[in-house]
Amino acid sequence: MKNPKVSVIVICYNQRDTIRRALDSVLAQEDCDYEVIIGDDASADGTREVCEEYARRYPGRVRLMPAAPNKGVVDNYFDCFDAARGEYVADCAGDDYWLGTRRLAEMCGVLDSRSDVNTVYSDFEILDLSTGKSRLASTDPEYSRWLGGDTEGRSLLADILGHVGPLPYLLSASVYRKKALMEVYSKHRHMVRNRAFGCEDLPVMAALARSGAAAYLPMPTMSYSVGGETITHNRSVERQLGFYCATLEASRVLGEFYGVGQAQMAEMFRAKSRYMANMAFKSRRHGLVGKVADTVGRWHLSVGIKTKIYLLLGRIL
Repeated sequence: MKNPKVSVIVICYNQRDTIRRALDSVLAQEDCDYEVIIGDDASADGTREVCEEYARRYPGRVRLMPAAPNKGVVDNYFDCFDAARGEYVADCAGDDYWLGTRRLAEMCGVLDSRSDVNTVYSDFEILDLSTGKSRLASTDPEYSRWLGGDTEGRSLLADILGHVGPLPYLLSASVYRKKALMEVYSKHRHMVRNRAFGCEDLPVMAALARSGAAAYLPMPTMSYSVGGETITHNRSVERQLGFYCATLEASRVLGEFYGVGQAQMAEMFRAKSRYMANMAFKSRRHGLVGKVADTVGRWHLSVGIKTKIYLLLGRIL
C-alpha cells in the first residue's frame, strides 16, 4: 500500500461531545492524500465508541490505536507518531477543530517547494469556552507578536525554549516534516518523548527548529479552545504547578542539549518562577513550595526578590 502524504494525529480523552466535530473537520480536507490516526487515552464517557464508529466508516483512511490503560498526553501522542506512515505530520486535539478544506494542501505545498523549511504554521481562531466568543490570534497582542513571516530555525529555537506567554506557534496549527523530527527522536529519544517534560509540543518544536526554518501561512486553519477549566481547588493547583515545573525543567534540559544558553531564557525563567512561587505560596502547601524551589534551584540563574519572598514565606507559614 502506498504511504499517505500526511499523517494526522488526533488525540482525545473524555471528549465525546466534541470528537465528532474534530474528526469531521479533518476528514473534510481536499486535494491531499492523508491518513488519520486516533489515540483515545482510555476515555470513560463514550469517546472511544465514537472513534470506533469513524474507523468503521472510513477504513483505509482512519486508524484507531488499540485500547490501553491511560497513558497521559506524551505517550498517547508519540504512540500515534510511531504509527504514522506519512512524510509529513499534523495533529488536532479532540476538543479543537480545523477550518476550511485546504489546510493540508496549502501547507504541504510549502513543504514540497521549500527544503529549508521543517514546519509550516498558520493563524488560528481562539474560542473562549467560558464566553462562547472567538477571535483570531493575529488580532490578539499576546499571540500576534509571533505571527509573521518565516523564522530561521536557530532564532526560533531560542524563542521556543525561552518563550514568555504562548509558544511562538501552535503545533496543532502546523504541519511538519517527520524526517526532521526523526533525526533527533531516533538517536536521542528522551529529548523528544519524555514524560518528565509534561508536554509533547515543546520538545517537538525544539527538535524541528534545530535543523530548519518555520514558514507562516496567513490564513486561519483551526479553532483552538481555551478557558475550559479554571484553578478552583488545591488539586487543580497541584496539577497546574506540576505542569509548570515540568515545562520549566524541559526548557533547562533542552537548552543544554541544543546549546541555548540560560541567559537567552532568563526573562522566561524569572517570569515563570515568580508565577509558580506565588501560586505555591497561596496554596499554603509546603510540599508544593518545596517542589517549586527544587525546580528553580536547578537553574544557574538567580530569581527575583518577589520569588525569594514567596518561597521563604511559603516554607514558614
